[in-house]
Amino acid sequence: MLIRPFDGSRRDAEGLLAVERGTFAESPYNADEVIHLLTNGEQRAWLAILEGEVAGFVTAFLTCTLHGRNWEVDLVAVQPVSQGQGMATELIKAAVEGAGGHSLSRSQIAPAGFAIQRPSGGLQIRHEQKCDLLSLDKARALVATDNLASQRAFTKAGFIPEETIYDLLLYEIRGFVPRPLDSGPVTVRDLALSAEEAGAVLRLGEGLTLRPDDVLNLASRKANEILVAVRRGQIAGFAELLYVETLLYRGIWLESVIAQGADREIQAALISEAVERAKRKGLDEIGCLVRTRRRGMAEGAEKAKNMENHLLREALIGQGCGVVNEYYIYRRGL
Repeated sequence: MLIRPFDGSRRDAEGLLAVERGTFAESPYNADEVIHLLTNGEQRAWLAILEGEVAGFVTAFLTCTLHGRNWEVDLVAVQPVSQGQGMATELIKAAVEGAGGHSLSRSQIAPAGFAIQRPSGGLQIRHEQKCDLLSLDKARALVATDNLASQRAFTKAGFIPEETIYDLLLYEIRGFVPRPLDSGPVTVRDLALSAEEAGAVLRLGEGLTLRPDDVLNLASRKANEILVAVRRGQIAGFAELLYVETLLYRGIWLESVIAQGADREIQAALISEAVERAKRKGLDEIGCLVRTRRRGMAEGAEKAKNMENHLLREALIGQGCGVVNEYYIYRRGL
């Protein structure tokens, strides 16, 4: 078995897609689009070669958030006939080593913004500046609580799961007609590029150690947006949007939705605006993780201790999101 980076060839792209069709079977891309995504966009991939054929792959990409930078180990897929041989673990290890510079240059690690668009003339790639918020020192991955094989693979690759269990909620974009927005007392807009507004975000956020300049740097990136909810002239909440494009979908990841006092009206206004932005950009879906409980603790007891997350979950469902599954976050240092 050989593990190596995706080389940008049509043969590699077709081999990767064959594995994807035998596992996830969700990718909307053809071989040419996969080549553009993995060589010019923010995604990187490593392949497992067995007897001259692609038998598995892993993809990874960088995200920059208010809590730092993460090397996201996104998709891990192995052909069913090749499973159970440790291939997934070796692929994950390769992706982690790639983040450390063994397979990628510093400029390659920097994301290229919202990578692929489909104008009538074909593919178009946008590039942007690197994210210099914080050092890249950790990798993370989402693993379903019922996917024991993936849990074993990530553990063997040195990842450690958090004790918290999360619900993954998705909003699938099925039409592009704008929904009527509530003309209530809450308005949602982009964060103004001022130290005063950045400071307001830092005061609302929990455990944030950034400076206002760091927040403004993040908000100015093409792959990030920070929305603020304003009520009676004051910032009363914010949402952190990450624009992502993976082998399976193009969408918005809601990294955080923070409302003063866990106010349901503020949460709903922020989520609704994110949905409308996804529609205007022609995206596929919006995703968000919400803490539900810690392992070994009854769901009702956890809700009583963490009402803010319970209210956020209900606000997402109220705006049309559906619960997909329960997940762990796995982390390891780089």
